[in-house]
Amino acid sequence: MMHYGDTYVPLPEACITIPEVLKPHGYRTACVVTNTYLRDKFGMTQGFDVADQFGALHFKLSICWMLHKLRLLKCPYYATHWKPKASEVTDRAIALLRRLEDAPLFLFAHYMDTHAPYLPPPAFANKFLDIDDAPRPEEIYRSTANLIKDGHSPDDRSIETLKSYYDACIYYTDHEIGRLLEELQRISKKRSSMVIVTSDHGDEFLEHGHLGHINIAHEELVHVPLICWHPNRYPAGMRVGSLVRHIDIMPTLRDMLGFSKPQEAMGRSLEPLIFGEDIDFDCESYAQGVFNVSINFRNWKAIYVDTTSTYALYDLTQDPGETRNLWAEEPEHMSILRDLLDEYMEAATDIADQKQRKLDPEIMKRLKALGYL
Repeated sequence: MMHYGDTYVPLPEACITIPEVLKPHGYRTACVVTNTYLRDKFGMTQGFDVADQFGALHFKLSICWMLHKLRLLKCPYYATHWKPKASEVTDRAIALLRRLEDAPLFLFAHYMDTHAPYLPPPAFANKFLDIDDAPRPEEIYRSTANLIKDGHSPDDRSIETLKSYYDACIYYTDHEIGRLLEELQRISKKRSSMVIVTSDHGDEFLEHGHLGHINIAHEELVHVPLICWHPNRYPAGMRVGSLVRHIDIMPTLRDMLGFSKPQEAMGRSLEPLIFGEDIDFDCESYAQGVFNVSINFRNWKAIYVDTTSTYALYDLTQDPGETRNLWAEEPEHMSILRDLLDEYMEAATDIADQKQRKLDPEIMKRLKALGYL
């Protein structure tokens, strides 16, 4: 799924999703999603038997929301931009596990708590803070974002406080994922299970002058965790240094389960790396934002920003923070990566031209509330 301002390209029905691969082999498929982008409007629930798409709807029906819309009550940011908490996602995911535990199950659970403005529950809020009088996260996030927008630099204390709230949200989400895994462990006494934990992006805290994740695809946004766990198959503690991608998940599942991979599916199985085999795993990895696209290949990374029609090139081995643009100094590397980026963008544009649709006003409101627009 790709997004371009007030238009979007939904997942084409011809694409084969993981649940569609598993269903013919007797698997039930279920998901718990909270992000607007992951709903059926965007084609992202394709192939799921059960899609629990909950969000702010029940809050909008509350008295608080109605009074706010009638301008009779001024709600704080966290109330008007409410999103489900990790505990609710876990509760619903556990309910699905119990409901469907008699059959092989593929379950996808999506957590939103690490998104701005970083609102951990009170019991977790001060986990990484040294002060008790810190401003509320939504207040400090809004003021910091406004300073950056106006061309000013926030003070270090504000950024460190935001990072502490962010870390608290990660800690809270980790706690709730642990609660889900405890239930899975109970059910898994009957059979083995595989767990994959990953993320769609990270957040920036002024590493390149911005806040959040609607920015240029630098490493702080695109270098995310990918954890594969299987107690009866994978060695514990194995760390892989090679570049790996989300598109490698389906081929990995194929190898683990012994199923055939759809012919059109991209990616390579990670199992040889997980088992420590010494193989050549060179591959390129793309990331696309609203106005930019990047490619990683070996130690090199190139970024194209379409609003300025400019390229940047970084050597991640020597410069992991992407502070030195080598575009003019490494013409050979830049030429190769630029050609790959151009091919990718041409293919993406062709898809967008064919499938692009207009976002309806309600979807626009939800995405603005999440900070995507």
